[in-house]
Amino acid sequence: MTDAPFLGQLRATARAEADTRRAAAGTEAQRLLLAAQERLARQRSLAIDGRRADLARERDRRLDAARAEAGRSTLAARERFLERVFSSVHVRAPAQLAQPEGAEWLARTVTDALSYLPDGPVVVRTGDSRAITIVGNAAPGRSAAVEPAGDSPGAVVEAADGSVRVVATLDRFLRAERPRLALALVSLVRTT
Repeated sequence: MTDAPFLGQLRATARAEADTRRAAAGTEAQRLLLAAQERLARQRSLAIDGRRADLARERDRRLDAARAEAGRSTLAARERFLERVFSSVHVRAPAQLAQPEGAEWLARTVTDALSYLPDGPVVVRTGDSRAITIVGNAAPGRSAAVEPAGDSPGAVVEAADGSVRVVATLDRFLRAERPRLALALVSLVRTT
């Protein structure tokens, strides 16, 4: 008996086992390759999603910054516009107050101011030479002293003892009414 058939059978078994192992290794390699490709695709997808999220955050940040800058710029332009309007009021006020309507306005202003003061002598501080006549017409028989005042049209009217003081000047009016006037001016500009 020779060992040849036995060796042939061993060779055939070894070959079959090697072929089976190669096929299993090929299948495992294919599975690992597919898993690696899926993992790589997931990593790429996560990286792309992360990059998209980063870009969206950056876009939102820049948009917020642009909106804030536009808001600041708009408010600054609005403030410059209002300053020009209010300074033009100061430039034009003296000429307008020299008109008959200006005398009427000053008379109403002084009359209103006098209504807040107690009876007795008053001091009127104004730059308008018509003030003494206006006080005489508003409160006949009331003793009044007129003193020169600052540049702002209108008058500061106070009791002679200084107990009550009414500031009825254009500057005070513009300061007090600035928010309302600003809204009115800005809405007027928007509608034209």
